Amino acid sequence: MDDKILIIPDVHGRRFWKEDTDKLIDYINHQVIDVVFLGDYVDPYDFEKITVRDAIANFKEIIEFAKTRANVHLLLGNHDMHYFNQSYAEGIPKVRYSYAHGREIRALFRKNRDMFKIAWETRVNDKKLLFTHAGVLKTWAEVHMGKLRVRHGSISDEFKIRSIKPTAESLNKLLKSKKGIFSLADISEQRGGWNAYGSPIWADFREHLESLEWCPPGREELCNYTNEVYQVFGHTLGYPFFDFQSLDMCYIGPHFAMLDARTSFLVSSDGTIHEIDDNMKTFGKSIEVYERKQDRSSADS
Repeated sequence: MDDKILIIPDVHGRRFWKEDTDKLIDYINHQVIDVVFLGDYVDPYDFEKITVRDAIANFKEIIEFAKTRANVHLLLGNHDMHYFNQSYAEGIPKVRYSYAHGREIRALFRKNRDMFKIAWETRVNDKKLLFTHAGVLKTWAEVHMGKLRVRHGSISDEFKIRSIKPTAESLNKLLKSKKGIFSLADISEQRGGWNAYGSPIWADFREHLESLEWCPPGREELCNYTNEVYQVFGHTLGYPFFDFQSLDMCYIGPHFAMLDARTSFLVSSDGTIHEIDDNMKTFGKSIEVYERKQDRSSADS
């Protein structure tokens, strides 16, 4: 088995995760590979004809799948946090939130709270991989992780702010305090919010691209984490974000990968990422954008 990690992007009630874990179940059960879910388990899209009740049943299966396997990691997305934490829910606009079934979903998160994290990290081929739902923007980290003294203490020294290197441990500590919870509610204009940047559960794909495009030449370390960590996340519908066809698109570039494409991905032993079925084609010239050939919409249930 050459692959080391199975990545399950945004679920939203879809069943592709079950099909893909079944293909690798022997490797998963013997801990040959890790499985990381990137969050957004419920709040299905209406046009995919998945009901909220279907999504809840699917979410219960995911929880049971992860309960007895130490190599399965469940991350939180923006569509999870408004059920996961009441204080957070009161301060953000809710998208596709189920008021009718909210109590049941909140109970599932409350009962299994310790299973869920903001981030997970590992090394493959001496390459540090950081997994979150939407990716960590350095501007967000400088403001919040410094002020909250999650890892680096005082931010009075400007150099210390710029030296912040978020880890899974430091990001997961945000769930331990109200300030940490509120820091996750940052939503930029790209996603309809008022903040200058999005949090690791809200950051938009275009914000990550802009962090590369607008950085002064030779000063990339001030704007992003290009040389420190390779980020893997989902959350974004693709590019352009308003095109429903972009639900089947993803970005795999030299510094980060956005994989919200309604299918699973594998990380090989050399650190490269590929779709589980290898049925993707190159789309575009300047960046590695891929569009899936196979239609795996609501029929995958």
